Amino acid sequence: MSGNAFAAFPAELRRLRRWVLWRTEERDGELTKVPYRPDGTGKARSNDPKTWGTFAKACATWEAGCFDGVGFMFSADDDVMGIDLDHMRDPATGEPSERARRILASFDTYAEVSPSRDGYHIILRGRLPEGARNRRTFADGTKIEIYASGRYFTVTGHAL
Repeated sequence: MSGNAFAAFPAELRRLRRWVLWRTEERDGELTKVPYRPDGTGKARSNDPKTWGTFAKACATWEAGCFDGVGFMFSADDDVMGIDLDHMRDPATGEPSERARRILASFDTYAEVSPSRDGYHIILRGRLPEGARNRRTFADGTKIEIYASGRYFTVTGHAL
């Protein structure tokens, strides 16, 4: 992916100081996407905005190498949130599941194919109701997760 792929991100998101890098690492025998500061000097933390930075810096550091991608942090300070649709896209054909098709059609906002290529990320404005559950796993193994703070999305720029 080149910096041109990131041109699909809405300017409103690019202006926010929420950007980080990520690298796939093994943790407790599992592969995980670990966030790093946009200048590459250390790990980023989802609860510490001082470890986040600009879109331009994250992209420039990513293009220089050593990281797998760019990420976007969610903060309780505003109403930007994300919906993660896991295992709802056939990576070979690019076809969304019927559930994904319905969910994606419900939102008029930025959505993209996830780095795994078998799901989608939706970034939108909204708030989770107090006490709302933010995860659901269906019998077929598909999952929906909704985050408004304390998490981040790895992003691809492969906009729908």
